[in-house]
Amino acid sequence: MLKSLRDKHGLTILLITHDLGVVAQTCDRVGVLYAGTLVELAAAASLFRGPKHPYTQGLLAALPRPGSRGAELAAIEGQVPSGLAAITGCPFAARCARVFEPCRELKPMLLEVAPGQRVACHLYAPEEAGR
Repeated sequence: MLKSLRDKHGLTILLITHDLGVVAQTCDRVGVLYAGTLVELAAAASLFRGPKHPYTQGLLAALPRPGSRGAELAAIEGQVPSGLAAITGCPFAARCARVFEPCRELKPMLLEVAPGQRVACHLYAPEEAGR
């Protein structure tokens, strides 16, 4: 229904959801937020085909797959940071399996890593971490 309304009336729709199935079926572009910070921005097809940020990768790995009924779902280890605590560095650093020192100290910049795909992660710009 959202897609038909969008197309019929030439609308732009901002959809805020945790339901990645709805995102995949409805959205042209996707912004992934973690702890209130934009960590990845891409065309929906690009994001689902090749997520770049470790948080986005974890979200997609946690989706149930056909034929996996009864199997344990993947989970992202750790806890979401408290909204009251100040975050230094990457907001995902405490939960990231690929964390390295710059992640804990410097907030990563949102950089284009592929045409139309931006990610805020030191893994894609270690030279930025040295600044």
